[in-house]
Amino acid sequence: MKCYVGGSQKPHDHEFVEACFARNAKEAKSIMWKCGNLSEECDGDYMGTRIIRKPEYDRLHDPKKDAPYIVADQQTLREMGWRMECDDICDSCGLSAFEGEYPVCEECGQCNECGCTQTCGCAI
Repeated sequence: MKCYVGGSQKPHDHEFVEACFARNAKEAKSIMWKCGNLSEECDGDYMGTRIIRKPEYDRLHDPKKDAPYIVADQQTLREMGWRMECDDICDSCGLSAFEGEYPVCEECGQCNECGCTQTCGCAI
């Protein structure tokens, strides 16, 4: 399975609104249109969609899944660099707090995965 992201050719707020794993771009477009937010983002204009291949994220495919699917797992989306609005960003890895699911320390600026300095005294 290969990773694809989809959005509108004329984006409103976000460049891409869905990520999925599929065998090819045609299959990716179809699943994102039918099962995701792509139709809404493109105001119902199927020809106004934009599907981009993201080979750097192929490694994030869930090996237990052999059918195409939309990425809904927050950890996977975070690893792809997706962010929630107004999220804190880790100074070390550059990944989002994802609405507090992966907290970023206010003192040292790092997420749990990157660790905190021994002297910051943070509570995360």
